[in-house]
Amino acid sequence: DFSWSPTDNILAYWVAENKDVPARVVLIEIPSRNEIRANNLFNVASCTMHWQKSGDYLCVKVDRFSKVKKEKGDQPKYSGMYYNFEIFHMREKNIPKDSEEVKEQIHAFAWEPVGNKFAIIHGESPNICVSFYGVKTGQTPTMLKRLEKRVCNNLFNVASCTMHWQKSGDYLCVKVDRFSKVKKEKGDQPKYSGMYYNFEIFHMREKNIPKDSEEVKEQIHAFAWEPVGNKFAIIHGESPNICVSFYGVKTGQTPTMLKRLEKRVCNNLFWSPMGQFIVLADLRANGILEFVDTNDFTVMNTTDHFQVTDVEWDPTGRYVVTAVSYWKVKVDTGYWMWSFQGKIIKRNNIDGFCNFLWRPRPPTLLSTEQQKEIKKNLKKYSPQFESKDRMRMTKASKELMEKRSKLMKDFEEIRNRQLELWISQKPRRLELRHNVDTDELDSDTKNVEEEVVEFFVKEEVTLVE
Repeated sequence: DFSWSPTDNILAYWVAENKDVPARVVLIEIPSRNEIRANNLFNVASCTMHWQKSGDYLCVKVDRFSKVKKEKGDQPKYSGMYYNFEIFHMREKNIPKDSEEVKEQIHAFAWEPVGNKFAIIHGESPNICVSFYGVKTGQTPTMLKRLEKRVCNNLFNVASCTMHWQKSGDYLCVKVDRFSKVKKEKGDQPKYSGMYYNFEIFHMREKNIPKDSEEVKEQIHAFAWEPVGNKFAIIHGESPNICVSFYGVKTGQTPTMLKRLEKRVCNNLFWSPMGQFIVLADLRANGILEFVDTNDFTVMNTTDHFQVTDVEWDPTGRYVVTAVSYWKVKVDTGYWMWSFQGKIIKRNNIDGFCNFLWRPRPPTLLSTEQQKEIKKNLKKYSPQFESKDRMRMTKASKELMEKRSKLMKDFEEIRNRQLELWISQKPRRLELRHNVDTDELDSDTKNVEEEVVEFFVKEEVTLVE
């Protein structure tokens, strides 16, 4: 198994045990291909590698065993399992390493989207635990510190757990899939029925990381956090009564249902990167699309893109692209561009079209505090921007009029010269036309056509209160 760092300059891989040679985790620098770190591991069943988003840290989750025996086909059967987290500090000299041992079963692991914390789900039903760790760079002997351990009590009959971090790292949702009945199938594989779900919401920016809970009795098809804000959405229910519910999160309170949209045709949720707006999409043959403003839960538009396979918001949240990829569908491939309100901007059908990606935007030069201050006082800044816009429009209009005036002046000079020439040639025209004067327009009204040309200068909109 191997994994590239987010910065693309480190390759990490591990090699399983082989007779007397222990398992090893190796870090290779690219492009020099120098081995910059190696670590031997013993009694290893498997390893998984998890890079922190910025590439400052690498976590290697090591599944270890106390005993092993061979079964049919020389397949190993492990017992006495325990787990280690090996944290490599990639920015430090000699790449120091910290370790943490967990005796209980690990259900899930994930770094927070921003920062240097990670969370693990461990333990057995009914007491599923979520532990949060912080990694600090410094000279202290222990750089890995458990920040908080939260126990989710009375969660019986747990089938699986998954973690959903909010993009800004303000919240973590642990989705717990629970069952009413279970039976064993071939190969001792469990088959669950009577499924219901718990959402455990952790407030990461609050002291002691408080937790709120919400239980949903229906089948869950999709879950998505609002990237910027405190809302999340779920798709739940059974066809044809599929519903989309929106919840608001507040510290110390059970998540509050803000809105329930019933009888929807969708199976995916796509939030705008800036929050507030969301696309409810059916990534199946129908390709139904709903554009919703979650401020007041207005459905701005309901439309479709037949056989749509992908939905991509642009980083600013102003535009969204729906695409039909040749990798999944062989006909009618291409992409359509929409405004955030669901108005079609462009249809571009391309044979063999495969993928669409927006160019990433560079990070803003404003600090978080400055952004908050601007949003808070936006009404104060709006008149200034509107005044500048009007001045810019006036300047553009003035330049346009001056340009047209110059063109008209040049035209008049040419016209006057040609008019003098035309007048001087009148005797010759009369001679050629047997003394019939055809210079006047009204001399032949049947063959005269009048054309009026208008030029658009500017448009002004005035709001009347």
